[in-house]
Amino acid sequence: MKSTLSKLAAGLLMASAAIAVNAQQATTLGDATAEIQFEDITLTQVSPLDFGVILPFGRNGSVIINTNGSTSPSNVLSTQPGNPAEWSVTGVAGAPFAITFPTTIDISTPDGENTMRVDSFRTNFRGNSTVDQTSLDTNGEQTVIVGARLVVLANQPAGIYSGQYQMTVAYN
Repeated sequence: MKSTLSKLAAGLLMASAAIAVNAQQATTLGDATAEIQFEDITLTQVSPLDFGVILPFGRNGSVIINTNGSTSPSNVLSTQPGNPAEWSVTGVAGAPFAITFPTTIDISTPDGENTMRVDSFRTNFRGNSTVDQTSLDTNGEQTVIVGARLVVLANQPAGIYSGQYQMTVAYN
């Protein structure tokens, strides 16, 4: 019986040791890191928006330069077709960005006496809007093609018309 009690005591001792082992715990700290990346987004004009050479018909008309390169004249003759503008955007690979451009601008002769309205700006990413959105490719590059509509008034004076428009790109 002494042997049975010894075995029972030894068993209880081992069980309590096991319970004590299971009751132990360990605490440690884990690491957390972050790196804020900053790379400017840049916008460079590769080629200008060119409406070509236009012959008005004595009534209001227009010329649309489409982003696919086609020209759509209305009530005018496009004797030399124009071309859409091309812009290069660079920045962080895969980053989304917004393109903002004006709703209208005026282009004028060098003396400023005669003007024509440019409106309906569009890009190859969306269409008619003042804000388009897309992303940079895996190399951090994107080509933006810009078209617009030129309003030609009846009896528009002959001359070379020019002007500027503002394009803005920003990460979003």
